[in-house]
Amino acid sequence: MKGIIITGCDANYFHFAEGLVRSLRQWPQLAGLTVGLLDFGLEDWQRQWLAEQGVDVRPGGWDFEFAARDAWEATKPWFKAYLCRPHLRKHFPGFDVYGWLDADTWVQRPEAVELLLVCASRGGLAAVPEVDRSYAKFVNNPLAWEFEAKVASHCLGPELAASMRMLPQFNAGVFAMRHDAPHWEHYREYRVRPPQPPLHAGKASRR
Repeated sequence: MKGIIITGCDANYFHFAEGLVRSLRQWPQLAGLTVGLLDFGLEDWQRQWLAEQGVDVRPGGWDFEFAARDAWEATKPWFKAYLCRPHLRKHFPGFDVYGWLDADTWVQRPEAVELLLVCASRGGLAAVPEVDRSYAKFVNNPLAWEFEAKVASHCLGPELAASMRMLPQFNAGVFAMRHDAPHWEHYREYRVRPPQPPLHAGKASRR
């Protein structure tokens, strides 16, 4: 199995990506793992550091056209990191399994990465549910479920949102998919729904 772990960031988020790379490179078991990073606005010295760590850095883009793209580019260019994930095979072709870890992820144990890629190779998709006692909605903030239901209804429609009500979410920041998994196309179709103009589109904003 030829697998790759991919992340992405801009210059402001680089310190998180640096931590992620260090957490991967600290384990001898992961020494042969290919690590890729999509560049959404890094500085030259950051690219150099990544190259020294053996990270394959490639330019990231929007990957598709939509009406409000200029507004997003002007105010929140880092949003490309959210939209690129269905297109990982295009940016890094030739792998059997593609894993994505958000730049602010830290790998505590190498077995977690190995398991993520192996499970995806066997079943097509491996994902991580957001179920933990540290999440307030499970212990002391039930109103969070109502907020999530409203968001789901707005984004997916009331019928589908109702079927998802009170179900745990899966974290889009940690997943892996086999190169031929059918989920890629469904993910792409969902992502190409044109994002609305960002708030305060006429003003610069910081992440």
